[in-house]
Amino acid sequence: MRLHLLPGIDHPPSHLSQLQAQQIVELFNRRLRHTSTNDQWEFGGREYFKDRIYYYTSRELPCEFCLPAFPCKSSNPNKVMGSMPDRGEEMGLLKLHGFAREVEEIYPPGAKVWIISDGHVFSDCIGVGDDIVDSYTSKLVEMNNRVSAEQVSNRVKFASLVDLFDLKNSYEASNLAQDLNIPGINHYVDTCLEDEAELCRCILMSGCQSDRAALRKKIDSGDPAILALYRGFSRFMLEDLELHPATKNMTKSQRKKLSVKVSFEMIMRNQAYSNLVELLFPDHVRLSIHAHNNSGPKFGIQLFEKEFCKPIGMLSQSAEAGFNSDDLLHIPTPWHNCVVEVTGDPNIYVGKSKVIIDALSKGLYKGSWKEGRREKAGHFQVERLETASAPMPAMKTEDRHEKTGLTVILAFMSRNGANLYRYSFGFGISLYKRLISWVPRY
Repeated sequence: MRLHLLPGIDHPPSHLSQLQAQQIVELFNRRLRHTSTNDQWEFGGREYFKDRIYYYTSRELPCEFCLPAFPCKSSNPNKVMGSMPDRGEEMGLLKLHGFAREVEEIYPPGAKVWIISDGHVFSDCIGVGDDIVDSYTSKLVEMNNRVSAEQVSNRVKFASLVDLFDLKNSYEASNLAQDLNIPGINHYVDTCLEDEAELCRCILMSGCQSDRAALRKKIDSGDPAILALYRGFSRFMLEDLELHPATKNMTKSQRKKLSVKVSFEMIMRNQAYSNLVELLFPDHVRLSIHAHNNSGPKFGIQLFEKEFCKPIGMLSQSAEAGFNSDDLLHIPTPWHNCVVEVTGDPNIYVGKSKVIIDALSKGLYKGSWKEGRREKAGHFQVERLETASAPMPAMKTEDRHEKTGLTVILAFMSRNGANLYRYSFGFGISLYKRLISWVPRY
């Protein structure tokens, strides 16, 4: 991985390159794009996206995308069935590979999707140890290698925070923090911290974070947008850390205070990582697993196939599940959900592990979690009993925490776009040069 600017056009743009760009735009719109509330795709977003794609087709270069995603599994056992990748991650990778393959059918130079894992950026905030993030990423890369071999392609690649700074086996790494006088960062949840990952977090926050005092001032003064984001993060983290060992002996009041501290740190980390990605991937088309209004520069995508993969809130009562309007600000992800297959049902469902376990314990379904094997990764396999019926749509009133927490966060991101990151993007000159010199090469 290295910072690079693509060459300028040394020949007149052709009609073919314009046509290919338009076809790739339509493919993205049909296969990947997530439609959000206040969506601006038809009001400037489509043209912005087309310009980014034309940047590549006019130079006859592979279209390059970057997607900060696949961090690690949630630490909340009510959401997932373990800490390693399962059928959800497998389905997400297959969809990204499939999209890149279809681009290649339209445009021979093809496409490459860089998954920029943000696991080490937030892991200490969400209560997941660096060692678990490393294991998750290692298994994910193995899974991607298998998918790549089956697809006979090398279209999806990975890079982590550690990869971006290229500190692995570096003689300089051990003395780097001292040489640059890099300050430490805040930790509020007891987790396993590894020296290399911690150094990378410190470099990230020293070089790329926005102005902490400015953010605090906006919160304290009651700025409506920032305050809503802050409260949304607080509610979401209160839910996510509810069953974490570090909070099991805390009172509800203590957990609330903790979630408030973590939410502030999460906002700061989010801004810093966005700044870093913008710096190191200036020419890449930026994708996101969060809901954006799709005006650019970020475009929200769905990792699950909406045609046959449906998010659910509970396994009971007849209703049509799916990506309905109530889901638009919460794009389901593999690391906060489980995949469930229902015998005799052509659809695949995505939901919290507790949803499926509760349905099984109530006798509405029979079945169990099936450990992964080569042809199909880990998932729930259940059979509906006669007294049960089809799954209900997800995220109604019963999902109050997510509607009031994560939804607020993503709605803010969708409305405010890049303005979220513009408090104070002040790199020190010497640190900036060091950052550039460390960026890995590929």
